[in-house]
Amino acid sequence: MTPAEAPAAVRAYLETHPWLRDPGASKRGLRFALIWMCGLDPVEPHDYYESGDAGRVVEMAEAGDQIAYDAIVEVATHLTDRAIPLPNSVQKYLLDIARRKQPQAFRRGRHPITNLHRDDAIFHAVEIARKAGFSATQNEDHEDDHQSACSIVADVLESLRVDIAERSVEKIWARRRAARQRGGFIC
Repeated sequence: MTPAEAPAAVRAYLETHPWLRDPGASKRGLRFALIWMCGLDPVEPHDYYESGDAGRVVEMAEAGDQIAYDAIVEVATHLTDRAIPLPNSVQKYLLDIARRKQPQAFRRGRHPITNLHRDDAIFHAVEIARKAGFSATQNEDHEDDHQSACSIVADVLESLRVDIAERSVEKIWARRRAARQRGGFIC
């Protein structure tokens, strides 16, 4: 790919990712996974299996994770409606909540997973532009209109009506790259 082809390649890639405008996509994905961990198949809800992972979902809910709490409530409702016994950890958690005189306290602020899908798509878009020969970020010493991979991605996002500034694209790319390095995916 040539540098002139990079913006079109970035645009083609980002157009295939509808969750750029959908911050709920990552939350729904986590909820789906947590329901599965509790033993209920979200795709075929009549399929239930005993899961040893329900306790982990309960731990997340006890720590204030609202998505985990919502998943537990959905699983408990589904199983109770069908007269299927709840996993012991879920039963104990719900009884503890019922015994309290106050509602479950949830962590404040945005859930850490909120922009996971969006940020991953942006990271990959920057990598596409880098493969075309662009540096990831602009050199602050350059006074000219030197383009970087992040500036190309920011321009494409703007054309797609996704409001993310170039500096934010740079931060997203740097965070995702650091996470991948910690995970051993990038040397």
